[in-house]
Order: sequence, then C-alpha cells, then structure tokens
Amino acid sequence: MTDISGELGGMALTPAGNPYHLVGDAFVSATLTFTTQPGVEIRADGFFEIRIFGIVNITGTHLHSNQPVPSKGDWKGIFFEHNDTATKFIGNAIEDAEFAVWGYRDRWW
Repeated sequence: MTDISGELGGMALTPAGNPYHLVGDAFVSATLTFTTQPGVEIRADGFFEIRIFGIVNITGTHLHSNQPVPSKGDWKGIFFEHNDTATKFIGNAIEDAEFAVWGYRDRWW
C-alpha cells in the first residue's frame, strides 16, 4: 500500500506499489507529467479529486473507492483544467466517483 496526495507530477506508478491510496486531493502541475502503468490500482479514501494542469499518461488503471461498501460519490473524480495533445487517458476503469472525468467546457477536447 502506498499513500498518494498533493503533487503527482513527475511520478510514475507501477503495479508493484498497489494499491495506491488517494488520501487527499492531488494534482499534476502544468510543467509536469504523471504516468501510470497498466494494472495500477488507485483507491480513494475520501471525497478527493485529481486535478490535471499538466500532462498525464494514465493507461489501464483502475480508480475506485476504498470504502467498505462503495457507492457513487465516495470520491470526486479526475478534473482536466486543460487538454494537452501529449495527454493519454486510455482503457481505464473509474468507479464510485461523483463526476468520474470532467473539465471546463471551453477547455475540454
């Protein structure tokens, strides 16, 4: 088990660290990249979000609640402040989030 929160930019999560526990709001700064390898599991321990200002390469990752009886709204979801053409968000499973993936309409791809 690995706790994560705060700045995720510059990090590369691998399945070896599973499960990752989102223990607070997290973000990726505009000049940084956050990467997950296929098979990574991120469990949210509360109503937290991951806010993306930079670039992400999130592929084959399972993001969900860590509550004993998971339900929609256990965590907030992933918010994209903007879309960068280098961003890859492919083949992920997102469960139990209030909004799953969202962003500002004028900044959304």
